[in-house]
Amino acid sequence: MPRPSAARTLERITRLADAALPWEELAEEVLEVLAQALPFDAATVAPFDPTTGLITGSVKRDVPADSYARFAHFEYVAPDPHAFSRLARRRRPIGVLVDDLDGDPARAERYRDFYLPDLAIGHELRIAARERSLLWAGVSLLRAVDSRGFDADEAALADRLVAPLVRGFRGGGIRTVHAAPVTRVAPLVLVVDSHNTVTAATGDRSGWFAQLDPTGTRPLPVPVVSAVVRARRRRGEPTEITVPTSSYGWVSVSAAALQPTGAAEAVGDVVVTLRHADPSASSALVMAALDLTRREAQIVDRVLLGRSTAEIAATLHLSPYTVQDHLKAVFAKAGVRSRRQLVALLRD
Repeated sequence: MPRPSAARTLERITRLADAALPWEELAEEVLEVLAQALPFDAATVAPFDPTTGLITGSVKRDVPADSYARFAHFEYVAPDPHAFSRLARRRRPIGVLVDDLDGDPARAERYRDFYLPDLAIGHELRIAARERSLLWAGVSLLRAVDSRGFDADEAALADRLVAPLVRGFRGGGIRTVHAAPVTRVAPLVLVVDSHNTVTAATGDRSGWFAQLDPTGTRPLPVPVVSAVVRARRRRGEPTEITVPTSSYGWVSVSAAALQPTGAAEAVGDVVVTLRHADPSASSALVMAALDLTRREAQIVDRVLLGRSTAEIAATLHLSPYTVQDHLKAVFAKAGVRSRRQLVALLRD
């Protein structure tokens, strides 16, 4: 079957981005399109928490489900030139492993110690779906060691897909959370050892893990591993991620490495707390996802404080009509029709 043209691929990805899909469904559909336009032997698509730069989920094709701890190490710990956080700072946030390392991919630890020996992968194309300073998703397309590498035309096509991918994943978390009513549950505390095994818990983790990893195929859900790996690296500094879930709403995953006080205590243990996110954390993510202007954000902040149109106008030295015009623009971006719906979107 001939490959679709670059224009046709861009059109299909744009339609998906504008289809208001929850992030996991969007990721699956994106891989269906890319399998035809940029054929691969294995692939991953992962949403990011834009405030921390940590991965909050993952959809994989022909990559072992339990391999995420390895990916987390290369993303957050190893000095990897292709870490998505580094690609996001490039003018063109695309990485072709062989080209970027001057034809010697073995300079990258993930290729040398993981891709080649464990997966027989020799080529990778990465897309960091970022806008301004915020990273919303990462796409990794992998080809076998004996396959043709990714060429300049394929990298150019990947670059054209960044903007619609940002648009789709930027709102994907909101749509995931608001797909169903929120179920309130008690917080859960876990102790995770140096092998990423849960050694103690304050209750049953099955419900929490089902929300954070709907596939049920991983020993630990992706956002838990992300927080644990980051906490170990920043010993003494807690890490917290805000994650969208389908039934528990916005969830906080926080982790802190235990500091040994005696020779018998294990090194590498991390305490993880799962709970419903504070409204301030979820509001910040939703407002970032709505891509508000500075003035729109100022007005929304005051709406959340319960200020009237007249009060907002006086505080910001605007006319009430201008405030209403900005609010209409915010309502359109958020897909709501009233202040009450907007507050519910930002605080649920």
